[in-house]
Amino acid sequence: MSYSNPQRIINKEFDVRARANRELQNTIQNTTASIADAVIKQKKQKEELESSNVEKESALRDKVNEFATPGAGQIDKSIIEFWDTKIEDYVNNMNLAASGDITQREAMLRNKKIEGLLPQFKQNAATLASNAALQKEALNDGTFSSTGSIGNKEILNRLGNNGDVRIVEKDGAIYYWAPELDEDGNVIPDSGSMINGAELYANADKPLFNTKSDISGLISQGWNKFSGEETGISDYVKTIAVKNGDKHPITGETISGLEDGYEQVIRVPQSDNRGKYIDEIESSAYFNGILGNEKEMLSVWQDEIPDGEPDENGEYPPNSLGFFASGGDPNLDIDLDAMGYTGTEEEKMSQWQNSVYGEYPDDVEPEQKALIDKNQKAVSKRYMANLSWDQNSITAGKSKTIGKRKIVEPPKPSTGSGSGESKDKTLYEGLNSTQRATYAGNKRKEDRLSKELEAVQYGPNGEVTEDNIEYYESKGYDFGENPPTTKEEFERVIYSQDGLDDTYFAIKESEKGDEVKVVANSTSTGDQIFGTQPQ
Repeated sequence: MSYSNPQRIINKEFDVRARANRELQNTIQNTTASIADAVIKQKKQKEELESSNVEKESALRDKVNEFATPGAGQIDKSIIEFWDTKIEDYVNNMNLAASGDITQREAMLRNKKIEGLLPQFKQNAATLASNAALQKEALNDGTFSSTGSIGNKEILNRLGNNGDVRIVEKDGAIYYWAPELDEDGNVIPDSGSMINGAELYANADKPLFNTKSDISGLISQGWNKFSGEETGISDYVKTIAVKNGDKHPITGETISGLEDGYEQVIRVPQSDNRGKYIDEIESSAYFNGILGNEKEMLSVWQDEIPDGEPDENGEYPPNSLGFFASGGDPNLDIDLDAMGYTGTEEEKMSQWQNSVYGEYPDDVEPEQKALIDKNQKAVSKRYMANLSWDQNSITAGKSKTIGKRKIVEPPKPSTGSGSGESKDKTLYEGLNSTQRATYAGNKRKEDRLSKELEAVQYGPNGEVTEDNIEYYESKGYDFGENPPTTKEEFERVIYSQDGLDDTYFAIKESEKGDEVKVVANSTSTGDQIFGTQPQ
């Protein structure tokens, strides 16, 4: 078997070329023509290399021109200065290789590094431009958040306003630098903000600034969920009827302009029950979702809840961090000392107002961190619950017109003690239109409660069971330390805590022909039942 060794053949061919080259060198030294021919070849190579370099330089510059328009502004000046230097380095590397100062491989590696900056820079330019525009928009429409990187926002602000942003390359990464300047306009070393272009390239979709958390939907939906505004069957709103000549319960204006024989039906907030509403929405799990979302709550705590500044009397505005921490809400026991805040009272208040939601100082004890966490959540919940009522209690204390209805005169009473006519006379005599509407609402409430209570399963001897108590306690009823044991006592608690008090049932008994009556033009009975003044 025969074979040839390729590498040996190559080696032999190279030896022949090497001998010929040595002979050529000896000949060149002895003839002018040969010398001229060699120089011509050298010059031609130089031209070819230079032409090639120009083409490569031109291609590189064309790509750079995608990023900037000469004379368009400060940032474009920075871009041009940065890439002019890189293009100069690029050409120098090729020239150094041509002159033999560095190898072609070294020149290629150096230039590949420069070329590798192009895709990073291109993406960086698009990301920075879009974020700068979005930040300016957020600043204009009020959605800009104080949270997030100060450095990022400073650089974006300069980019959006043609400010001074320098571009620096180090170890294959591009940095965007917003240095501070002295009074003479000179850069202060080791100052300013910086964005790492390599990190920006790897996280191009991550915003460089934050917008405010929008809790308006959560707040309004909370009112819709708990208020009962739509139905009017609620402890927090009431439906009343007013006619010409009555005073509006909210505005105090005299009602006029209604069609003869008609009354206007309106829905108003039960302001006396504001505290009950706050308790109900807070005791539910409604706010738990957002309270557990630290990203959202960072903005709510820092951007939404006001710090509050004390007035000349040292009192803070309601529903502010200062208000809660100064005892403005007695139901919230916010103790600045207990949370580990130190210094003067003003300094401690500032530490509380400028705390970060979900983050705690390293120099406080674990129990103090737990207390900060507890208080931040409690105050946030109280703030949002207050806001839900204050902004939405039938559009912040106003009324909602339901419509109009024809005034129905009560039937004339008969002399019979137990007749329907006597019932109606007893019921309506002394009640104004507002109180009649409220009474009708209470009757609907009683009917609903009666149906629910029909389903209650009592003990074998008709006694109230522990399950009965636990079930209604879960619905918000309070039976105290001595819960009722009989059906009658149990139902009485249910009725009374839904606003159906003894006076209401006295009126109800009068329907059966008992001697209890509502006296005409008496304010006391109507007020006891309905909490309103005759109109």
